[in-house]
Amino acid sequence: MPQEIRKHDTQQHEISVYLPRFERFSREVLGPGQYASAQPLPVSAWLVEGSERHDAPLPSSADAAAQPHRPVEPGWAWGPKWATCWFRVVGELPPGDRDRLAIRFSSGTEATVWSNGAPVRGLDVNRDEVSIREALAPDGASIDLRVEASCNHPWGVVAFDWDHAEDHRRWTGPTPGRREHCELVRSDDGVRALLRAYDFARLLLGELAPASPRAAQLYHALTLATELIDDTDVSRTAGRAIEPLHAALAVEPDGAAPIVHAVGHAHIDTAWLWTIRETRRKVIRSWTNALRLLERNDAFTFACSQTQQYAWLKDDAPAVFEQISARVGEGRWEPFGGMWVEPDCSVPSGEALIRQVLHADRWWRAQFADRGAQRVLFLPDTFGFPATLPGIMRACGLDTFITNKLSWNQFNTMPDTDFVWRGIDGSEVLAPQPP
Repeated sequence: MPQEIRKHDTQQHEISVYLPRFERFSREVLGPGQYASAQPLPVSAWLVEGSERHDAPLPSSADAAAQPHRPVEPGWAWGPKWATCWFRVVGELPPGDRDRLAIRFSSGTEATVWSNGAPVRGLDVNRDEVSIREALAPDGASIDLRVEASCNHPWGVVAFDWDHAEDHRRWTGPTPGRREHCELVRSDDGVRALLRAYDFARLLLGELAPASPRAAQLYHALTLATELIDDTDVSRTAGRAIEPLHAALAVEPDGAAPIVHAVGHAHIDTAWLWTIRETRRKVIRSWTNALRLLERNDAFTFACSQTQQYAWLKDDAPAVFEQISARVGEGRWEPFGGMWVEPDCSVPSGEALIRQVLHADRWWRAQFADRGAQRVLFLPDTFGFPATLPGIMRACGLDTFITNKLSWNQFNTMPDTDFVWRGIDGSEVLAPQPP
C-alpha cells in the first residue's frame, strides 16, 4: 500500500476515534468551566390543571402570577405530556459586574422566560441561560422571574431511535418534565471564548473529509488545545489553549474558495409533531432568542418565513412583534418566504397557491412597507413542486425558488444545486438548492 494512502487511513481512524472524545471534553470539562461561580436559587411552581388538553385555555403571565406556587426541589417530576407549568424564580443580586451574571434554569422541557409581563427568551434542551441584563430592569436589585414551561421537547413528546434510554423512559412515563438546575451564575469570559472556538472547530472537523489537509489542521489544533487545559484549573489555562484554535480557524482560504454570507434562520413547522397552540408558543421562544442575538452582535442578521406565524405573534406578544418591526426597519431582520404558510404544492389548486402568495404579500407590506415586499418562494421542508409553480411565481412577482427537499430523493440525484427552473408555460425562476 502506498505510504500516502496509509497516512490518510491513519488520519481518518484517529479523527473517528477522537471526535467523540472532543465532544465529551467540551461537555464535561469546558462546559462546567465556563462558570466562575454558581449559587442555587429557590423555585416554586404552579401546575395548570387540565392544561394538557389541547383546547384548554392557557393563563396569561398576569393570571399565573396571581396563583399560589409551591416550592419544588431539583428532580421534581411534572406532567403529563403537553401540560403547562409556571415556575417562579426569586433571589438577590450580589454586587459586581451584572453583564457577567445570568440565571441557568431547566424544566426538562421547552419554556419561555417572562419578565415584567413580557417574554424575553426561550429555553429548551439546547439552551438554559438568560442573562441578568436581558431579564431585569437596569436598576433591579432582586430577581423575580416567571417561566412558562410546556411539557414537550423540541420534537414534540416522542423519543427517537437515537435518543438515550433515559429519554425513552421519561417520555413514555406519566411525568416527563423535570425541575432540574436553577442557579445564579457568573461567567468566565476566557473559558466561554475557548468553548466557542473549541466547539466550532470540532463541529467543523466533523463535516470535513477526514483525509483532507484542513481536517488534519483542525484535528491537531483540537488535540493541542485539549492537552493544554488543566482539568483542575480550566480558567487559568484557557488563554493558552485557545491560541492553536484561533490559529487554525484564522487560516485564509485559497482563491477558489467561495464567499459565504451567513444569515440566521429558525425553521418552525406550523404543523408537525405538536398542535397549533404549541406552534404559537414556539414562535415566541425562537424569535425572542433571535432578538437577543441581534442585541449582542451588531453584525448578526436574521431571516424568518411564514406570514401566519408573524400574525400569531402580533396577537400573542405584541411587545415582541414591535421589537421585530424595529429590526425589520433596520434591515437586520428579513421577513421572507413568499407564502402565508409553507404548504404542500401537490394537493392545493393553482388558485389556492396564488392566494397564499397574495395574502402574504399584502399582510407583510401592510406591516413592514417596502421591507415586506417578497421575491423568494421558500419551501424548505415540504414536498411536491408541480411544473406550474414557476408560472404562478412569476405572475405573483416572485423570481427565486428555494427548497432542500430535492436532496432527499432516494432514487434520482439532482445533478445541480443552482439552476434555472423552467415551467410548462416557459416561465423561468432562479432555483438555488441547499444540499
